[in-house]
Amino acid sequence: MASKQDKDLLRRYIADQCSDTEREQAEAFLATPEGIALMQELIDDTTLPETTELPAETESERALQHRVWSRLQQTVDYDQSQSARVIPFRRYWSYAAAAALAGLGLFWFWQLANQTEKHVAFQQVVAPAGQRAHVKLPDGTQVWLNAQSRLRYASTFGQTAQRVVELEGEGYFDVAHDKQHPFIVRSGTISTRVLGTQFNVRAYAEDPDIEVAVLTGKVRVTDAQRDSVSLLPNQKSHYNRQTHTLHQQTITNANDYRAWTSDQLVLDNLTIAETARLLNRRFAVQIQVPQEKLRHCQITTRFKKPSLPDVLTVLCSYLNATYQQRGSTIIITGKGC
Repeated sequence: MASKQDKDLLRRYIADQCSDTEREQAEAFLATPEGIALMQELIDDTTLPETTELPAETESERALQHRVWSRLQQTVDYDQSQSARVIPFRRYWSYAAAAALAGLGLFWFWQLANQTEKHVAFQQVVAPAGQRAHVKLPDGTQVWLNAQSRLRYASTFGQTAQRVVELEGEGYFDVAHDKQHPFIVRSGTISTRVLGTQFNVRAYAEDPDIEVAVLTGKVRVTDAQRDSVSLLPNQKSHYNRQTHTLHQQTITNANDYRAWTSDQLVLDNLTIAETARLLNRRFAVQIQVPQEKLRHCQITTRFKKPSLPDVLTVLCSYLNATYQQRGSTIIITGKGC
């Protein structure tokens, strides 16, 4: 859900009242699916002129408007065929034109009369909490979904210039090589672009960061600010949602990042709070760690095909703690690490 700060920023952008810094922030936000959706919501609440013509007093202005309009038409057609997010296009022309023209200092809204809607169907694969899923895409790409994850892609997948999917949660991708049709994974404000490779994306909404780890091939990761990093095997990108920073890291063994696909559990220097979130998804439970001194303890271990009691026993031994279970709720208390 969009924050009040995001809404206020786009309202100032619509009114052409942004500072230079705010304008850059707004245009970066509008490069994301969330920004586009919020812009549509705000414009739907705005009374727009009925004319489809842009005012122009000179031939040069009319020529500029024509170039902008042509570019917008290409962009909208592209997004309608490529996007893996369902976005109603009832007024797409209006807010796309507004965003582009505002950036040129010619801020006008108009509404295209009798615009024909184009409807694109989407396929969706969901792995609920406590389960995993596997899907083979039309191009031969295989995707494994971790617990509490979702993958979406258009019915036109594989028939257009780019192969685009949208991921919420965690997925491991074995992408069929096709240098003519890049494969793109959209995860919140992060886009991961490849031609053919193996990599893991973790992008749970409740986690403070998004990580992409590469096993084979080469991957390019880009955020909403258009910052990007290129990744090779045994490298990962780390994006912090709060600071909006993206950086590259070297990792010891990228295979650990796909261990969950073979029913292994790898805890690599995770805090107990992070571990609890992971276990909640894997076992469909609600683990609570009310003591702050326990939440910040860190643990490194691994399990092969673990049961929940096995994992809890190891955690409590490490934490000098005990746990109580009532239904799906588990409370861990103790002395700490």
